[in-house]
Amino acid sequence: MSFYVANRNLKKGEIREGGTGWNVLKYFAIFWTGTVAFTTMGLFVREFAHPVGINDTTAAGYLAGMGISLVAWFVPVICALVLGLFLKKNSVVEVGPTGALEGI
Repeated sequence: MSFYVANRNLKKGEIREGGTGWNVLKYFAIFWTGTVAFTTMGLFVREFAHPVGINDTTAAGYLAGMGISLVAWFVPVICALVLGLFLKKNSVVEVGPTGALEGI
């Protein structure tokens, strides 16, 4: 998905800066953040809706799961953004329309 968003044709008035490498990694970080947040909240809501309730063991499991989710989010996002900063080219600026949208 991030490859598509980073390379899609721009509409009139849209601007894309930094080059392909930077944009792919930037959009990966955005999509990964949304995916992990959605998944974590979904699991959290599912477990709290459980009819048994919460005890000490369940609470410890929630904390461990949240810690794992935080690491699973943080490590890829930081790696992508650091690598993206090395690949970023401030001189590359695309102004829409581009590609098949140029005549529109």
